[in-house]
Amino acid sequence: MNGTPQNLERLFVVLRGPGPVDASMRVIDFSEPFSDRLRVVEKDHEWRPSGTDSELSRILVVPPFYKDDPRRRDAAAGWMNAASDGGQDSHILVKAGDALVLWRPERAVVAYGGGQLAEVLEAVAEFCFVERLLAGLEREVSLGWPGVEQDTPLAYKIEATDLRRDPEIGLRARGVLQLRMRHVRAEPLVAQAPARFGRLAAELGEGLREQARCEQRLEVLDGQIEVQEYVYELASQRFGEFRHAREGFIIEVIIVALLAAEVVLLLVDLWFSHRQ
Repeated sequence: MNGTPQNLERLFVVLRGPGPVDASMRVIDFSEPFSDRLRVVEKDHEWRPSGTDSELSRILVVPPFYKDDPRRRDAAAGWMNAASDGGQDSHILVKAGDALVLWRPERAVVAYGGGQLAEVLEAVAEFCFVERLLAGLEREVSLGWPGVEQDTPLAYKIEATDLRRDPEIGLRARGVLQLRMRHVRAEPLVAQAPARFGRLAAELGEGLREQARCEQRLEVLDGQIEVQEYVYELASQRFGEFRHAREGFIIEVIIVALLAAEVVLLLVDLWFSHRQ
């Protein structure tokens, strides 16, 4: 059970990309937070991924009695871990009705033998997309912390030498703003399973979200992005104040220079008048 289905097992692949669609596929089209398409295809069927497709996850579907058969249960667990890189991947176990889902990043085992398999697969595939989206936001925020820590002093003091970093700070501030926009747009999708799902699929989708702590992770991201936004908001204000002060100083110098020139001209005129 190291990559190909055996006996009663069925292996599905979740493709992400704008590839072609046929009647054998379950298709999920997203409009938020960006246009995307998932296709759930049975691996035994003929399919040709397009050059823009990527594999999001694999789903092994097994009969419900697998959970009562230690040998087959261990084999399914081995398949789940076969593609692991040895890291601490999170495993999630969710049961709803007569369906059971074991999930980790890039792989899932579905133990189910009812007539709603297509919708169950769609719910699992949709969760795979949502969790990958959430993990991507978390990764972006994490990667941003070194830059934020480096830029924090600019939130309360700007020196003349810091002005050369203005374009760099502007790019980072724009990146945080775009991150906030993606977070806000992704929130409805991450927070709950779509209303189009029936009861079983909806319960699985909600259970997967609950076990993956999607709501708590969204809240943590909200606080972290807010801190990064605050740093760059203050830094932008300090840059503006510094520029304003410098421009004001230059104007004052010009005014003083003009007044001094006027005084010199007046003194020269008085001197010539006195000579005459």
